[in-house]
Amino acid sequence: IRPFGTDSVSIHTQYTFQHAQYLRIEDLHWAGNDPAVATSVFHLLYFDYAYDCYGSIHDLVIRGCSFTDLDNTGKGSTGACLKLTGTERFVVEQCRFERGTNITDGISLNADRHGLIQDCLFASMPGDGSHCKGGTLDITYTRNTFIDCVAGGVDVGGDTGPAFFCPLAATWEADSIHVIANLFYGGTTGIKLSSCHNSEILQNT
Repeated sequence: IRPFGTDSVSIHTQYTFQHAQYLRIEDLHWAGNDPAVATSVFHLLYFDYAYDCYGSIHDLVIRGCSFTDLDNTGKGSTGACLKLTGTERFVVEQCRFERGTNITDGISLNADRHGLIQDCLFASMPGDGSHCKGGTLDITYTRNTFIDCVAGGVDVGGDTGPAFFCPLAATWEADSIHVIANLFYGGTTGIKLSSCHNSEILQNT
């Protein structure tokens, strides 16, 4: 899914997939600042596995997209520019996540495995730049830049509780997470660690 030729495509509503396999999304712009729909937008791009662990959503590439201006004021909980759940094998690269309001995260990973997030920008996020929890396994963050992500740049672990783990047999919120060669500016803390196992944090600034 990509623009035709040199067209520019902006999406101003929550775009949700519950079934997606071998899908590539490139060069699209999501923005949550359209007043006609802003009150109903909780996430900008949402892969909702509907508790079908790794079956309904797998093998994704999201490249060169931007996600901006998501406002979760009054919506009661944390929203995310990009939310992946129960997803196996994915790449997010060369994307921008900017200017959230209230409690907004850049990328929320819940119960995902075997993923790569690289060469992305996370800026002015009141929540986390990204977090991984809920039994997330084997995720690599590399060559990303995090600027003024208030809650934290990367939260490795978090706390969903085992009732929401995928698979239910997972014993850690986050296992085998690799945070390597990223840049962190501002924010409350660069990297948070909680309920994580067998993970490595290397060569970050």
